[in-house]
Amino acid sequence: MLNPIKLTMKKINVVITILVTIIATNKHFSQSIINDKDGFVNVRKEASKVSKVIDTLKKGHLIYDLEREGQWVMIDYYKNNKSFSGYIYNDRFKRIAEFKEIKRKSINTNEVVLSNDSIEIKVTKATFEPKKHHFNYSKENKKVITLIDKKHYYGTDGEVPKTQYEAVQVKINDKLIQLPKSATENLYEPSLQNITVHHDEKSNTIYIDAINSDGAGGYVVVWKIKNGKFDDRYIFYGF
Repeated sequence: MLNPIKLTMKKINVVITILVTIIATNKHFSQSIINDKDGFVNVRKEASKVSKVIDTLKKGHLIYDLEREGQWVMIDYYKNNKSFSGYIYNDRFKRIAEFKEIKRKSINTNEVVLSNDSIEIKVTKATFEPKKHHFNYSKENKKVITLIDKKHYYGTDGEVPKTQYEAVQVKINDKLIQLPKSATENLYEPSLQNITVHHDEKSNTIYIDAINSDGAGGYVVVWKIKNGKFDDRYIFYGF
């Protein structure tokens, strides 16, 4: 489940508003999870209880809630390596920011540490070294990079990245968890000052949430650690 969410033109204005709010307040308001007492929620094509059910999502599924229409909310999500959009009832999800926040302890140019009495998260970044990577270029413009290491990438708009994630470590009591390469690959221009962490104590889930950009290739990434193991990566981009 590593595919990203790609915005449609219909949602661009909504996301721009959300992004401005996020940056202005340093809070992440729209990264959410399904939170239904029945254990799942129906996703409908339109904002109506008589609209066609197009999918079901289990409790805990990562989503991005976008725009309210009465008692309904438009969401983006991905499932089975594909991205989707639809509507759910507005009390069937919970925003990640509502869980207990793990505060920032320290930050410098290349490292940020967030911690409480039992959990410590350390995120580091490093200089991107072009010689260690393979690039594909646009046929129309040979200076525009389309793929890095044969993968779509995030953080720049066709230019060579300057920085990349080096490591994401989670320490729970005495247990150290190193997020795998698949969790951080193709994510560039990390903004360490825009990382927040929240802990859902009831489900033993940690959410590491970051907004990154070089000014053009903006994206949001959420890493989910459940029961002491890396569980999922969610990418939302296109704004």
